[in-house]
Amino acid sequence: MKTLNEKLEFCKVCIKAHRDLKVGLLCKLTMQKPDFEESCPHYEKAPKYIQKAEEVYRNEKAQYDDKIDYTSLKWADLEAGEEEIFLVDRKNIDGHKYLSKEIVSIGGKEPGWWNIDKVKDIDLAQQIKIVVNDKNWLKYFKYGLLLGAFLMLPTTFFMGTDVESGTALALGLLCIPIVGFMGYLLDLWLTPTRYRSFEINRKNSVVKFPIIKGKRYVIPFENFHLHYHGAGGYKVKFIYSLGMLDPDDLRSVEPVPFFNKYYADKVTEALSLCVWYMDKNRPLPPGREFDPFRQADFERRKAEGFPFPMYPSDIPTPEATPMQQAERELYWKDEDYKIPGLTTKYRLEKIPYS
Repeated sequence: MKTLNEKLEFCKVCIKAHRDLKVGLLCKLTMQKPDFEESCPHYEKAPKYIQKAEEVYRNEKAQYDDKIDYTSLKWADLEAGEEEIFLVDRKNIDGHKYLSKEIVSIGGKEPGWWNIDKVKDIDLAQQIKIVVNDKNWLKYFKYGLLLGAFLMLPTTFFMGTDVESGTALALGLLCIPIVGFMGYLLDLWLTPTRYRSFEINRKNSVVKFPIIKGKRYVIPFENFHLHYHGAGGYKVKFIYSLGMLDPDDLRSVEPVPFFNKYYADKVTEALSLCVWYMDKNRPLPPGREFDPFRQADFERRKAEGFPFPMYPSDIPTPEATPMQQAERELYWKDEDYKIPGLTTKYRLEKIPYS
């Protein structure tokens, strides 16, 4: 049940709010303090707050826009030609710490799943596909340019003993484009496209992580070990983000695409939203991008008999409407799957082995 202060946060932006100088915020309908439990059936956001929220949403969306021309992307080119199930060996993770898969907090504002509304024809109730800039894109081309510059001086020196100095210098300079071009050819073979597709699949409870040469790892979410990843240092603010064990290098923890970008230094919120989305027995998490898919997702869970939640939550995960909530609660309620004392900000546990 929400506290009075939590209820008043809703009332502050409701069109039916009445501000009394003596007693504070009241409901116009009852002229009393709010007495609802989890949600108010009469709640209606005031137009000025809707307009303000839209402005904030547009500004943040523009701020995080990667300027990728999604209309020119062909998803067939981003899909892996071959998929491989990836499970971390015990020897690689024994003794490591990981973040428990829990829904703890989603913050005070509407989550902005900015990437996913740019991708057409994808059922967001089943999967999210995220365009990822390939970190290895043109890597060997850049290495080739550096190597060519390094070879320029010895080449010029040795060639200068046989040819004129101007010709020797020109031949030395040719090392840079020649070696760079060789690196570029290697890049085309290893990373033929600039972008790759990172997929969070709610329907099948897997995460699909892109790797080089047209392959992709498929990681069952129960084996998808989440960590917190730190970056920063001397004179630079240390920022934490949601991380994962890198399948390409099991010695390192890499930021999880999307969550790293939009939820930097908000590990709890990133973890909670990721786990909430991947718990296919709960409703879809907050976010306007999911609104067109909520009804179909509700009908799917209803047809399955409203299975019990897969992961615990310390916060309510309500249905889209009070009617849907009442129907779902005939099978299970949020409070039945809440673990007491789950509010620790970063609760780390050793990975439990069977």
